[in-house]
Amino acid sequence: GVAMVQPGTGQVMGVGQNRTWKQTQLLYAMQPVQQGSTFKPITLAAALENGWDIAQTLDAPTYITKGGKQFHNQSAVDAGTMNAADALAVSSNTFFVKLETEQTSVADVQAMAKRLGMRLPEDVTGTEPATTLGVYDVTPVTVANTYATFAAHGVACRPTWVTSVEGPYFPGGKTLDAQCRQELEPGVADTVANALTTVIDGPN
Repeated sequence: GVAMVQPGTGQVMGVGQNRTWKQTQLLYAMQPVQQGSTFKPITLAAALENGWDIAQTLDAPTYITKGGKQFHNQSAVDAGTMNAADALAVSSNTFFVKLETEQTSVADVQAMAKRLGMRLPEDVTGTEPATTLGVYDVTPVTVANTYATFAAHGVACRPTWVTSVEGPYFPGGKTLDAQCRQELEPGVADTVANALTTVIDGPN
């Protein structure tokens, strides 16, 4: 399933899937699935809050061991010395594991995810380096809403399917509150959003 959320309002603008309701009886945009590499910008946001400069580089090896577990990249182009924007473009696993564990912390990354509206398992301890690789299940609406926060200069909102209601119990109508708030510093959010353009446009 896919979802679109309007930055700055939390309004769910649309959802889509390649199965009909008659086939599945499910709205895939609200079904939790493993997030995968779409989690990596959250790690970047945590590192930026911790003082990481987007122009800094890290050496991303082919393999890396953290927390007693080995992580690897999917191809040779994912390894080497690169900055965070280029690492997003090639989706380098080892870069983001190093960024998470050496330039911020797993606990800070998990806290960032929760601030941006993601629900993590209750038993996370802040010591799971696989967090940055999106190993936990979230809904497509939640992921879209997180990215909307980056696009809205750090303003985070609750995903809202209905913006207002009218009827005999609500004379004149009632607008529903998306509980928007300034969750990230605009500079942090804008830096992440700008870095994400390399995923489409390619690395420098």
